[in-house]
Amino acid sequence: MMHHRIGPLGLAAGFLLFIAAMGSAGEANVLGVLDVLLYPPGVAAVYPGELAPGWPESIPLPAGADLAGSLALKDDSLVAAFSLPRPLDEAADPYVTELQTRSWVLMGTEEGGEGEYRSYTFQRDGTDLLDLVLYDVDETVTYGLLYLGAGAVAALRTMMELMSDMLISLADVTVLPEFTFEGAEVVDEAVSPMSLFLDEETYQAKVRGDLDGPELEEALSTQLIEAGWKAVDAGTAGPTAWGRYVLEREGSTWRAILLVIAGEPRGTYFVSVHAYRIVRGPN
Repeated sequence: MMHHRIGPLGLAAGFLLFIAAMGSAGEANVLGVLDVLLYPPGVAAVYPGELAPGWPESIPLPAGADLAGSLALKDDSLVAAFSLPRPLDEAADPYVTELQTRSWVLMGTEEGGEGEYRSYTFQRDGTDLLDLVLYDVDETVTYGLLYLGAGAVAALRTMMELMSDMLISLADVTVLPEFTFEGAEVVDEAVSPMSLFLDEETYQAKVRGDLDGPELEEALSTQLIEAGWKAVDAGTAGPTAWGRYVLEREGSTWRAILLVIAGEPRGTYFVSVHAYRIVRGPN
């Protein structure tokens, strides 16, 4: 069994690729379930493996980048995730220079305490704001996140600062239990905190076994409940069994979505448990 601990941008890219793979298999009803259940508040549409409609030509991806996909947010902002087959030190400067040749003015930079990520904020025409975060995976691969917003610069800058704060606090996000699978073989799994908009943690696995989807979902649901989560509802949709949960911890409310998707060959299942903290506004 392989067990990976991956970073926030890696999970963003990987999760978009996961959705793309399920969509390419013709599971339209699965995507419907994802549309209703999975995406955090604020996400209007997901475009696995492609840029969202309206993505501007003034923001090209870095040369050699592998696009994981993009998001359209309900406030008309756009987000794209990509990976580069080179270390952060080699990836950052050429791409920042390229953006500046496209009339993007560099307004500020930030770097992680151990150099694990770099964040850049750009402005163009006095209104558009672009935030770039580059995250070092293992000194050979760099994950990238682009956030494009339009409107009040001050409000967008506040959101960028929130994203940076979340990156710093990623290691403290641990709300999901260590899942076990009786009667099933774990082929691969990954667990990661990520923080695009809210504090989040996601577990993904590919398993093989004799259990059917609903039985597997019930077994995982039991483990969530034993860890303090309360079940909200559950159901099935085509090859997908799902459940929703809520957790109150240290003054915060967390919600979780559990998906068990039947794959091929028979007896293969893709598991995704996505937890995110609800951020309340000021009273």
